[in-house]
Amino acid sequence: MGVAPEIMETGNDEIIIGVDLDVCIYNRTKKSVVLHIKPICFFCEFLRVKDKLIVFTELDIYLINLNTHEIEMEFSYPDVYTTYELDGNILKMNYIEGGETSVDLNKFLS
Repeated sequence: MGVAPEIMETGNDEIIIGVDLDVCIYNRTKKSVVLHIKPICFFCEFLRVKDKLIVFTELDIYLINLNTHEIEMEFSYPDVYTTYELDGNILKMNYIEGGETSVDLNKFLS
């Protein structure tokens, strides 16, 4: 039995699908994939903040502009994350080995 994908509606006639080593945005009107990411580690979850999408994989974060479908930021972390918290525009990450870090998203989310 396979892993179930995470699917999110964007409200722009698009859906975002994340599963295993694939993340894509599919446009229903155009009947085509408008963005396809093949991360090097497994997809974990999405977080939508206004017109941006934060894609969490085991070791990377991608910040995607949902209007332009461009990757605006990519951030790699040293260990598998366990939890995150978005405090204003600061993304706080906790790691499996006990470390933590903060990523300032102000220039992307303002």
